[in-house]
Amino acid sequence: MSKSGSQLNISIMKEALDTDPQISRMADILEQLRDLNQLIKLHLPRENKFMLKQYEFRKAKFLQELKEILLVYEVSVEDLAT
Repeated sequence: MSKSGSQLNISIMKEALDTDPQISRMADILEQLRDLNQLIKLHLPRENKFMLKQYEFRKAKFLQELKEILLVYEVSVEDLAT
């Protein structure tokens, strides 16, 4: 892809993030999941089961919210598995 085509795609993505609150929320959830995964890895070796359960609970809530938002775009988790 040419540099100008790449810049156009980035511009379109930024505009979508700015104008569609659900796309913005999906990006936020993905960032939260990335951070939670790092925290889960941090607490696994220490076997801090209380903190680990808290992080896994939060992760499950974010994943459920992400699934609900994807349904607005007629995308299911099963669609992503293919």
